[in-house]
Amino acid sequence: MMSAGMYPFMFAMALKVNPISLLTGISHAHLQVYHQATCILSLIFAIIHTAVFVNAPLREGGMNALKEVWFGNFIRYWSGTVAIFFMLWLCLSSFGVFRKMSYEFFVVQHIISAALFLGFSFVHFKNLLDSHIWLWATLGVWLFSIVARSLSVLMSSNFFCGPRATVRVLTQVGKAENLDQERPAEFLRLSFITPLRWHAGQHVYVRFPGVYPWQAHPFTCMSIPSFSPHLPNKLVLLARVEKGITRQLYNMTAGNGREQLIKDVQVPKLEKASVMSPDTESDPSLTRYVDMAPSQHIFEDRPLPFDQDTREITAYLDGPYGHNYSLGMYEHAVLVAAGSGITFCLPQVAELLRRSVNGDPIITKSVCLIWTIRSFDMIRWIKEEMQQLDDLVHRSKVMVDMHVYASREMVPLEDEHMREFSHVHHGQRVNIGDTLEKQVAHAIEAQSKTMCISACAPKDLVANIGNKKLRVNTTPITAKLSRMPMLSIEKPSGMNIKDGLESPMEPIVDMAPTQHIFENGSVPFDQDTRELTAYLDGTYSHSYGPELQQLDELVHQSDVSVRMDVYASREMVAMSDEDLHDFLHAHHARRVDVVEALDAQVAQAIEAQSRTMCVLACAPKDLVCRVGNKVSSLNASIAMGRLKSLRDVRFIPELFSF
Repeated sequence: MMSAGMYPFMFAMALKVNPISLLTGISHAHLQVYHQATCILSLIFAIIHTAVFVNAPLREGGMNALKEVWFGNFIRYWSGTVAIFFMLWLCLSSFGVFRKMSYEFFVVQHIISAALFLGFSFVHFKNLLDSHIWLWATLGVWLFSIVARSLSVLMSSNFFCGPRATVRVLTQVGKAENLDQERPAEFLRLSFITPLRWHAGQHVYVRFPGVYPWQAHPFTCMSIPSFSPHLPNKLVLLARVEKGITRQLYNMTAGNGREQLIKDVQVPKLEKASVMSPDTESDPSLTRYVDMAPSQHIFEDRPLPFDQDTREITAYLDGPYGHNYSLGMYEHAVLVAAGSGITFCLPQVAELLRRSVNGDPIITKSVCLIWTIRSFDMIRWIKEEMQQLDDLVHRSKVMVDMHVYASREMVPLEDEHMREFSHVHHGQRVNIGDTLEKQVAHAIEAQSKTMCISACAPKDLVANIGNKKLRVNTTPITAKLSRMPMLSIEKPSGMNIKDGLESPMEPIVDMAPTQHIFENGSVPFDQDTRELTAYLDGTYSHSYGPELQQLDELVHQSDVSVRMDVYASREMVAMSDEDLHDFLHAHHARRVDVVEALDAQVAQAIEAQSRTMCVLACAPKDLVCRVGNKVSSLNASIAMGRLKSLRDVRFIPELFSF
């Protein structure tokens, strides 16, 4: 029953439209980790349940008793065996190594296996202990998601009467000289005219009935909606051609494939209407016939017409999904994109500039977009979006600076593709460390108080950005940024700097695996302080000198006995006398033995006949765990009467991460 009770939550957290997301606002992407955890936990409960029912007859009568029980309740035992097999298969086939082999196959078999698992569970449970309640709830959640997504597809396609999607094949044009002779990059550009409204950073699922009718594939929205909510919106999607659906679309668009198109059997009254093609300017001479009456539809298999590198294809949209990432809360924003990652970063900048043009409340002063690519062809592929961005830059008060690094180009880009705000570097790779240092210096010069870094790039580049961010985040604590009152920089670890220390916080967003924006709190600074702090790099502390002096004065005025032990593990010489205070004891080239230190403090508390004691720890997780274990041991000793006067030891933990 415990396993069955988890079924509704297990299925709900796997669906893109689910009650949990609607009630809590948590994205379906964030719920995936809980979906996986509940699946594994439910499988463990099911295995325990199976082991108990198999072991009981074996202990009582051996194999003959097991056969008698099995064949006496054949349908129930057989259905349970099949159900647990599908549950085990669902968990094993979800490992990344299997998904990467063929994602399309993974999706299809996952859905079919889940349906069979649910069906055999109905047979196995037989509604004992009203267990079918959980199964009907699971089925209801699943049907709710199907109906909701179907309605979304119907509305986005104007009930299948809207314009078809335009697919354009993009390949290297051969004008630039590359450093190597690798296969040219191939991309697909999909354009839709749709009533959907979306935000930068969101994604949609696209279903192609002529290619994979029963599958929907995710694409990041590269464009932004129109100014007015009453006007149709042009949705642009850009995808690199790999294997699977993108390769099928590429071959089809190049004239090498066929498409199954919906054909009307009955020909009702037709009415002429003007239409604007997704990739052309409005032309009244372009017309299409709109079906004004219901008709029956069948699929017709026919070759696609050839028209240079552009085709029209039937496609349906589902979405949008994902978070709305707003850069308007930061005074300086840095966005780093690699290759097709520009589909995430470019609309972020465009939406921010549009908000500035519309007079919406934002505090952003400047934006820097860093784009690393292999060749200049990708710049040509987003020519329309760059033109729109150029128009917004001239109308907005936000200063935009764009740097493009083409690592495999040997000649400069033609002037016709250049913009006033863009700087193209050919034959160079971006040095992310130096680049971020320059951006921090720019933020300081502009007296910006907050700054964020957004990255949509491969894991190694994101890791380099995260490492550099950590080094930058230690700088306000050591007061090296003398002109920046507050520094707020995103960080992949999801930590918050506050009062010179870090503590766990909930990240603002956790988008697709390589998309990260996090928010940090403010860090006060002291212009007169320049030295490193002891806690950050393991050396003696000098930057806290004024605070220690103030504490020394309070110690002499107070009746409370104060002792401070400083362990500097990286110092080889003793601390100078001028930095020492009466209550401060410095230990160089030593690490603290927290168990020994707490034993000494407990002995001192007992000697002073103290009845209560508290231990407060603000340290990394492993050190906090050791302190917590020692406190638990002390409280156990108190319960057994081993400690004389001490009655209670209270533990107050606070995590800290470098």
